Amino acid sequence: MPSHKNDPALPEDVTLNDYVDRVAEVIDKAGEPTILVEHSLGGATITQAGGNFTRHIRGLIYLAAAIPRNGQCPVNLTLGNDNSKLNHFRQVSEDGKSVFVVEKGIK
Repeated sequence: MPSHKNDPALPEDVTLNDYVDRVAEVIDKAGEPTILVEHSLGGATITQAGGNFTRHIRGLIYLAAAIPRNGQCPVNLTLGNDNSKLNHFRQVSEDGKSVFVVEKGIK
């Protein structure tokens, strides 16, 4: 995925469309209807991909995934939920362009 592993993209430059485009590349290589499985904020990616590539997707499976409403920012899904552990460990970068989980919150 963009900005993960060896991908050179900077996190602050990556958009939801970049993730969806990468999923589209994988779907295209599969050559047949595909089942997409995601977790966490990846739910937003497969939701958008499912809407964009309906004919090429057999199903969507969400594992503890975020499913934002139309127009809702996936990062803000847990705001206002005091029970969300993510809220305690989420930090916005100084430039405001990216959000990450602080090391203390990673298990």
